[in-house]
Amino acid sequence: MRIISRRRLVFLASAFLGLVSTTYHAVYAEGKQPTPREPLKLNVGFNIGSLNREVFLETGLRKGFFKKCGLDLETKGYAVGGLIIQDLVGGHLDVGLAGISPSLAGVAQGGDIVIVSSQAKNDAPLVVLDSIKSLKDLDGKNVGTPGVSSIQETLLNYLEKKNGFKTKHIYGPPTKLINDLEKGEIVGIVAWEPVAAQAVSKLKAKYLLDTVVDGAEASMVTVSGKLLRDNPAAVRNLLIATNETREYIKTHLDEVMQVAAEKTGIPADVIKDGVKRSQLYISPLAINMDSVRLIVEADIAGGKLHNIDQAGMEQFIQKAIHESHLKTALTATCSP
Repeated sequence: MRIISRRRLVFLASAFLGLVSTTYHAVYAEGKQPTPREPLKLNVGFNIGSLNREVFLETGLRKGFFKKCGLDLETKGYAVGGLIIQDLVGGHLDVGLAGISPSLAGVAQGGDIVIVSSQAKNDAPLVVLDSIKSLKDLDGKNVGTPGVSSIQETLLNYLEKKNGFKTKHIYGPPTKLINDLEKGEIVGIVAWEPVAAQAVSKLKAKYLLDTVVDGAEASMVTVSGKLLRDNPAAVRNLLIATNETREYIKTHLDEVMQVAAEKTGIPADVIKDGVKRSQLYISPLAINMDSVRLIVEADIAGGKLHNIDQAGMEQFIQKAIHESHLKTALTATCSP
């Protein structure tokens, strides 16, 4: 075996460092920059008509919060949260910005998905025609919600059980619900914003409740289990960008509302009224676990969580929700 002397080894090391230094200075002398790492592409699903695209995603993309965290979001709109979760479970999405009820249902059905953060709370206002004076007046009447899988449906079920009345639920997209309310085919809606604010501004309608349950979770950041296992840093960066977007919306509300108005054609004051009532996309990202338990109980009772019972509720919640990445993200930043 050939033995390299200590003096020879030192000489070779010095020569190598000199070469690296020369190359470095040559690159920067020519004004070149190192090639940046390619951003990670994430396919993200959101509810159409929920202001998720026009307020949250638009702000985060326009201000570069996701880009700064090394993420390139490809967004796709869906009519209801159940379809988002279906595609997330099927591997067609990496992230679902979807209601907590469809997210929980996806886990209960064996989907490899995990809730990692709250995104919006309180997004379940009850708007009624002026003729309705109290919850009891709704008994036996038709009330609209976005669909069976929606958190709005869950919270209407909870409201009825708690207050001893029963309505007939009518389902449909936002435009249909407003049209049905205008024609008197339904007397109220539990819907997301800005649907509720639009109904109040256009019709002889009013907010009976700004939100069905104060502080209740509505839209969640739900990710594929594969993404969480294979690239936990990407999930952390997603949550950092989500928090920075939330902070910007909160401190630049008028600017954000104006952009949303231009994107939707809805007057900025109407959007702002709904957003301020619900604190939409500006409420804390920490998950309100008391509301989660309330929602899980209501969904078990409503038959929306198959194979889950009261005895196994806590174990199911622990499986469905992982907040560890959120806790670190709330105090972290991404370097440009």
